[in-house]
Amino acid sequence: MISKINNANILSLNQFIFIIHGAQVGTGILFLPRTLAEKTGTDGWLVLPFCFVFSTIASIAWVQVAKRYQIHFTKGSNNKMIEYTKKVLIIVYICYFSFYAWVILLNGMLYIKGNLLPKTPDYLLILLFLIPTYLVVAENVYVLGRYCEIVFYLTIWIVLLFLIPLKEGNLLNMLPVFKNGISGFLNAFPQAIFPFTGFEMVACMYPYLKRKQAAIKGVIIANSITLIFYTFMTISCYIFFSPDEITSYNQPVLSILKIIEVSFLERFDLLIITLYLFVVFTAWTPYIYASLLCISNLTKQEKKNIHIYIFFMCIILSVFLIHPSWSQVQSWKSLISHVGLGTAYIFPIFMLLVIKLRR
Repeated sequence: MISKINNANILSLNQFIFIIHGAQVGTGILFLPRTLAEKTGTDGWLVLPFCFVFSTIASIAWVQVAKRYQIHFTKGSNNKMIEYTKKVLIIVYICYFSFYAWVILLNGMLYIKGNLLPKTPDYLLILLFLIPTYLVVAENVYVLGRYCEIVFYLTIWIVLLFLIPLKEGNLLNMLPVFKNGISGFLNAFPQAIFPFTGFEMVACMYPYLKRKQAAIKGVIIANSITLIFYTFMTISCYIFFSPDEITSYNQPVLSILKIIEVSFLERFDLLIITLYLFVVFTAWTPYIYASLLCISNLTKQEKKNIHIYIFFMCIILSVFLIHPSWSQVQSWKSLISHVGLGTAYIFPIFMLLVIKLRR
């Protein structure tokens, strides 16, 4: 999972933070307010801080594991059992990162197809997505970090637009608090924990971080930014829509945008949807990059264009053959969310416990 370090590929702390945050924030926020409301009503936002705590604990565990096993993953070993275990782990994470990137790509494709280009073939949209993706993943990790950082600064203002419709909302929609008790929290937790995944990028990005002693600080900041973003968007939807109304909207975040009108543009929401695609781009690109790093580790070769070409051809071919629907993508998303609980949350904590016991 951890690639060899090239002195030319160095990440600043900001770039490290925004790669993790970018991997966390994608199309999931479009559905999050509705899915939480279905499970626990307008109390759904209260579960997000608990998800933040669990994500931060797992993130810190990833930092400690990456710090401890960096040498073991970049150098060979005479112990065949260690080498075999390492290869199995790398293959598992190649599959995980690849499938996760594929699901995000499909979400983005259906999101654009449904709102902007309904008659465009699926595989053609995926091809258009992969062209700029190639320009990033074919370069070093510094380019990925710069892109994620720039996109964050250029799109952060979109969040402020959600303050405009709130004047028509009602704060009473948020009351009463804790109306569903602990059972409501437990029902909503699996739905809320999945959008925080993305911090497992630490395993691949830690070796490139210039100030490795600041890695824990970086993951805490990244998770905090994600928490603030999710909480703000979820509360905005709960204030604007009534408790019964919000569950009738598939993507309540987009429904709020349709309320915003400007005199010089008829469909202002379409402009925001187009701009938000840059944010979604920062979600699938780190996963593709991480998958390619794992492949280079497995083959003991530097990341090559042939790896990228084969990877992209598999994506395009799969979309061409399957023609995925919203229901299929949601089922795959549910599958990868359950897998992510093991690969992103449980595995690093388990490894950290192993490290502590061996001391």
